[in-house]
Amino acid sequence: MSEPQLPLSDPAAPAGGGPWRWAPLLLVAIAWIAHGSVRNHGWVLDDVHLVRDNPLVARGPAAIREIVAGGASGAVEGVEHGSHGPVALASFALEAPLWRRTDGTLKAAGFHLTNLLLHGLCVLLFFRFLLAVAPGRPLLALGAAVVFAAHPIHTGTISALMGRAAILAALFGLLAALAWGRFGGRRLAWLPVAALLWMLAIFAHPVALGLPLVLWLLDVRAGATRDPRPVARLGVLAFAVPLAVFLLAGGGTFTAAGDLPAQGPGSRLLLGCEGLVRMMLSLVLPTGLRGDHSDEAVPGLGYEADALTYGALAFVLVLTLAVLLHARRRGLGGGATLWLATLALALPAALAMPAGATLELRWAYVVALPLLACVGLLAEGLLRAGGGSPGFVRARLAMVGGLVVVCLIGLSHREAEAWKDDVAFHAQLLERNPSHVRAMTRHAESLRRTATRFRDESTQLRADDPERAFLLQQSRTALEGANRWSMRAVRHEQGRHSAEAWRTRGFVLLAANRSASALRALEQARDLDPALKQTPEALRATYGPARLTLVADMYAAIGRAREALGDRERAADAYGIATKLAPHRVDLTYRAGMALCRVNRYDEGLTLLLDAYQRAADPGLRDEIDAAIQASRKSARQIARKLLAEGHAAKVDGKMRKAISLYEQALEVNPASVDAWSHAAWLRGHWFGNYEQAEGYLKKAEGLLRKGEIPPEDPRWERIRGYRTMLAQQRAEEDAEAEGK
Repeated sequence: MSEPQLPLSDPAAPAGGGPWRWAPLLLVAIAWIAHGSVRNHGWVLDDVHLVRDNPLVARGPAAIREIVAGGASGAVEGVEHGSHGPVALASFALEAPLWRRTDGTLKAAGFHLTNLLLHGLCVLLFFRFLLAVAPGRPLLALGAAVVFAAHPIHTGTISALMGRAAILAALFGLLAALAWGRFGGRRLAWLPVAALLWMLAIFAHPVALGLPLVLWLLDVRAGATRDPRPVARLGVLAFAVPLAVFLLAGGGTFTAAGDLPAQGPGSRLLLGCEGLVRMMLSLVLPTGLRGDHSDEAVPGLGYEADALTYGALAFVLVLTLAVLLHARRRGLGGGATLWLATLALALPAALAMPAGATLELRWAYVVALPLLACVGLLAEGLLRAGGGSPGFVRARLAMVGGLVVVCLIGLSHREAEAWKDDVAFHAQLLERNPSHVRAMTRHAESLRRTATRFRDESTQLRADDPERAFLLQQSRTALEGANRWSMRAVRHEQGRHSAEAWRTRGFVLLAANRSASALRALEQARDLDPALKQTPEALRATYGPARLTLVADMYAAIGRAREALGDRERAADAYGIATKLAPHRVDLTYRAGMALCRVNRYDEGLTLLLDAYQRAADPGLRDEIDAAIQASRKSARQIARKLLAEGHAAKVDGKMRKAISLYEQALEVNPASVDAWSHAAWLRGHWFGNYEQAEGYLKKAEGLLRKGEIPPEDPRWERIRGYRTMLAQQRAEEDAEAEGK
């Protein structure tokens, strides 16, 4: 008796060679032609925080150990990963040295090229997986893989570097499924390989969490028609180990990004059903994909369930019930298996991913794979439909398939235009929905950053260079656009209650040097967020790094506005809060230190400046901070000498309280002043009888002299010894007098 066919057996040659041997090459060519334009794209949306400005990525392979130590959610200090696990982030760090320019910045094109290559590899693995699931049906596998390669629903995933997580989840998930097929209940060596690959998949992105359920479902269907294989079904339990590691490492603890509140499991499932239905509609009608709905939530209020949300839930429930009833009566057919596999991927991901992430089309890269197999079924049906000779049938199939591929490639290229950069993305989103508040806000922020970039580039050119005038004009144009869109956002009914909209408005006004208006907008943003009434320490315990960075930038902007308005004390306080919220930010530490020095709080300011100097990686910035430290120390010494002279004058006039106050002010400005310590010690002991405090001051002065390696013959040593002797005599006389009484 021949051995029964396994559901994930090794795929044989599709048709004994012939034209099918060119299928893998054809699939890769279609994938790269459809999405090849992404190699010219820049940074879009979260790519800036995730890759370009990420200090871990900048460090390259040396940071991989720290990335892995961050856990499943990538919780590393100062870095926000959202639902991007350590595997995706480690891939960026691994390839960063390849795409680093001579000035240390990273080229986006190289990372996009890697995404494109990985997509081609995923297409090949999907094709091979389908051949393993359905041996002897190459047309099914080819049809599904072609649509997977070229469909515009995946353009955003491939175009944006933040989509790398989903691509790697698909890559390792498909490899795990193929390893499971090698295991087949008999070859046990492949079981740990499958479990390890699945662990890499879920540590790349939690969208792959449901893969063991899909494999179990395939085994159940195979058992109903061929061999039950209980050993194979029990082998699914091996996936419990990676799942336990994932949960212990912090998996499934993702929260909503930005200003959105966290959602409970019920809300996540509801959003997951809506995202699933939207994904299905986008697969059938791949137009208008920018309306992902993920950005349509009111910041601070969350996602509001509407008729579409509940309609999607009803559709999913009714369809699932119908599939289960049909499976009970007639067995688990191909269509039922594909729908249940889709649910097995979608629902666990909806529970584990950040709230609203299921409304983004990026999760379709994995979740839509079972549904794409339906395209293969349609291709087989087209081959069987109608009459005619085999040659005519093949020609008809090739013509229809070619037309579909050409249409999908055209739509993918059109879709890619919206993913060139932030400005293009939000501009097209606003074309489709002019009332999109968050799109207005983020478009304004993108234009502001563009204006800042043009202005910074112009400063590198000579004043008479025509390119400088052009860049300044471009900067002004971008800033005018940012001003227009930010104003529209805060005037919108929803935008008036959005902290994000007011914060962006403040940033734009500050860039336009309208400090008073900027301060009002920024304070409005602060007041609209009740969480900001907490202390910086409490905020650090509850907020993620990305949101902390946003709030820190807001307080830094408040500091700049107050400084421009002459309120330096409150400006220093605002900078101080910003530094506490984002202590990893060297630029904020530097600004806070300078602000403190400007209000003569040199002790605190120089401490922050020294910290910034030690952590600064850029040589130019280190030189700038070093110059600021030297200038601040010089200013501190000058002010301290002035206060010291005023203290001497007050002491001569007999105003001892004023004198001690001036001496101690000198110490606050310049704690390294030996003269201030010694004279303050003398007054504290001789005039006010605080002998212990006086002795402490004298020891401080001695410590400074030793640190500076001042020779013993220096007159300051003699003054300290003289003061100590006189104070000791005075104290002894007072003690003797007290005993006599």
